[in-house]
This record gives sequence, C-alpha cells and structure tokens, in this order.
Amino acid sequence: MSFYSAPRNCQFEISDVEDDWMYTETFEYIHGRMLYPWSGNFESVVQKCYANLTPGGYFELQDSLLIACIDESWNGKAIQRWANLLLEGAKKLGIDWEKVEKYPQWISAAGFKDIKEVEGAWPTNSWPKSGFQKHLGRSANEILKQGLHGMSVEIFTAAHGWTEEEVDSLLEDVKENLDDRNIHCYVPM
Repeated sequence: MSFYSAPRNCQFEISDVEDDWMYTETFEYIHGRMLYPWSGNFESVVQKCYANLTPGGYFELQDSLLIACIDESWNGKAIQRWANLLLEGAKKLGIDWEKVEKYPQWISAAGFKDIKEVEGAWPTNSWPKSGFQKHLGRSANEILKQGLHGMSVEIFTAAHGWTEEEVDSLLEDVKENLDDRNIHCYVPM
C-alpha cells in the first residue's frame, strides 16, 4: 500500500456536510475536523451524522476554539490584535467561533450515547517545557502559519474592509509572533 492509498475496506466521501445526504448506505464511523466556524447550522450536521450511522457506529469531532494566551505575553502584539479582529469580524459575518462549546449539548440532543469530551491545547510553538508539548507546538506552529491566510482573508476583507495586502502585512507580523517562544499562546482543542 502506498502512502496515499487507503485500505481496500476504506473509502473516503468528500462533500459539503450541509448539503442533503444522499448516501445509500450508513456509516460505521464519521469524522469531522475543524468544522466549527464554517458550518451555518451545525446542529443539523450533528443530526445528519446520527441518522447516517449504523447502530453502534462512532462519530468523532476534533475542533478548537480561537487562539488564547496563558499569560500577558501577547499583550500589544500582532497576534493578539489578529485574534481580536478575527473574532470580531467573524461575529459581524454571523460566524459563531465559540459554537464548539455547544457540541456536547447538540450531540446528546441528536441521540448519541456514551459521549466523551477530551480537552487539550496545542501550543503555538515550542515554548512549553515538556518534550511532548514542545513537539506538538512545533507541529501546530507550521499548521497555523500555513492556515493563517485562509482563515483570515475573507473575514478581514468582508467584515473589516481590509485589502488583501493589508491582511498579508498583518499576517507577516503574526507569523513572527507565532515563532517567538516568549509569547505563550495556545489553541484550545
């Protein structure tokens, strides 16, 4: 099996979760990751997942809240400004970035049983003392820097009226902050 192939008993279906689900068979496992702000009616997505699982099937979500800081180390920095503007802009556009906190309620209401919520944190670089957290921080740093433009440009241009060049200028400073081990930010997972 090559790196990019799936086992014979596995196939991937890629579609918009908010569209009508037209699958002819139910699933044993449904996984969603980083769906939080983008789905307009996430409660209906959870209900669709429940309706399309085989009895005893599993539904797993992995999502995060917006970046936070454990101390005052981000005060006055571009990363704090970016996070505040992103959250403010998302609200203007009707995007509820904090809906992740409602997941357990919606999952239970849909009929799921034996719900397990696991909370964690991804450091934004290698600032933690623990070896595992340092490693996680290095990985999260790369993921965050690669995704900054995609998660920012629409919100900043539509909600704040910025040009793409203005967004990119701020993001360059945010990337520098993400690399600064003296800034102790993390992504709540």
